[in-house]
Amino acid sequence: ESQKSDITLLSIPENHELGKTDTWFTYVAMLTRARSDLQIGFVGKLDSDNFVRWPVFFKYLQTHKENMQTKPYIYGGYAIHRKTCSGKVYARACLSPRVIFEFFASGAMSYLSTPLAQHVFMDGTMLERK
Repeated sequence: ESQKSDITLLSIPENHELGKTDTWFTYVAMLTRARSDLQIGFVGKLDSDNFVRWPVFFKYLQTHKENMQTKPYIYGGYAIHRKTCSGKVYARACLSPRVIFEFFASGAMSYLSTPLAQHVFMDGTMLERK
């Protein structure tokens, strides 16, 4: 049996609206704050049915290293344009007049800089909902 010491699994029911992503990012934000000695620069979430070409991904991050050092709040992931999000596939979720964004971030894969994760999930508006 192989050992996977770099993977964390949480017992969270599979769902789209009940806080699976929120729970995960809150957990890792707390971990990175409690264990700053680990110097974790990014936290992320990846659905198990995704395939990532890790060498290409890490090369991409390396090419943006300078930006990462000067801008503390970094988000990356699969972005869906508002027009697509307004369609049948996404149950017309973006048609509401309250929706002001140009892109919707899909949960298939996303990563945040540690300062952004801590700000949003521990210090920011997400904390008010917990």
